[in-house]
Amino acid sequence: MEGTVTLVSDEGEYGTHVKIVNKDVTTIYAHCSKILVKKGEKVTKGQKIANKKIFKSTFILIFFLFILNFY
Repeated sequence: MEGTVTLVSDEGEYGTHVKIVNKDVTTIYAHCSKILVKKGEKVTKGQKIANKKIFKSTFILIFFLFILNFY
């Protein structure tokens, strides 16, 4: 997804996460091991924005949350 990084944080229920806004859609990529972008950065489709977290119990987790902004 293309857009602008509006938040990079490791606080709250999403663990290490990044929020990207593109017009009326907000996407949150949560539970990452490392964020590779900075707040205010423009990102493009296919760009690597984060590394996924690998848990000791042999599963990989990255959580996507899409929010449609209706006014």
